[in-house]
Amino acid sequence: MRKLVLFILTMCMVCISAVAMAEKPYKHPQYNFTNVRQIIVTDIDSREGRVTRKFFSDEAAEEKMMGAIFDAAGRQNLIVEDARSYGKPDAEGVPRHFPTKLEMKVVINNFGYYNETTPGHYETRYRNQTVYYYDNMGVRRSRTESVPYEVWIEPETYNVAKLNASYSLYDIESGELVASMTANRDRSYESDATGMANRSVRDFFQKVLKK
Repeated sequence: MRKLVLFILTMCMVCISAVAMAEKPYKHPQYNFTNVRQIIVTDIDSREGRVTRKFFSDEAAEEKMMGAIFDAAGRQNLIVEDARSYGKPDAEGVPRHFPTKLEMKVVINNFGYYNETTPGHYETRYRNQTVYYYDNMGVRRSRTESVPYEVWIEPETYNVAKLNASYSLYDIESGELVASMTANRDRSYESDATGMANRSVRDFFQKVLKK
């Protein structure tokens, strides 16, 4: 693969890794998450965030995010209830000090992709070339040298999947925010942000609720 494209991809992956590492959730310092067994999703609000390029939003973003929540919860042995149609559940019977249920809300700022273009450019490449010469005894000899030459690389346009979303967990009885995290991820040469949504929700649950 072309050297410049490889360089760009490498830098993108470094940036993605750095962003993922920076996604540290807020956790209420006095809240006990030990007994949480159920997540009740009451709202997934999909908004079109402000972007610097034309952005192609995924029309199924809310349902794909709900799928990501089900997937991540299953990995943590959590029960998920999709309560978006009827809102916040009744807090009756929920333990005050050792809650087993939490309310979850999601705000999606970006879930889709945009186009990125690598401009046309010259790239230096190398080829082996045999050079003949005579040594100081008059004997004809040869050696192989690496000789640079320039190649024109055509412009390339590719998709970059983008996810920007915030996840929030609330105490059902008091309505107090007890945990939250913002995910901001990009992945080159992809147009579907579903994989990033799956991984980011999984990271959130693991960091906040891992037993």
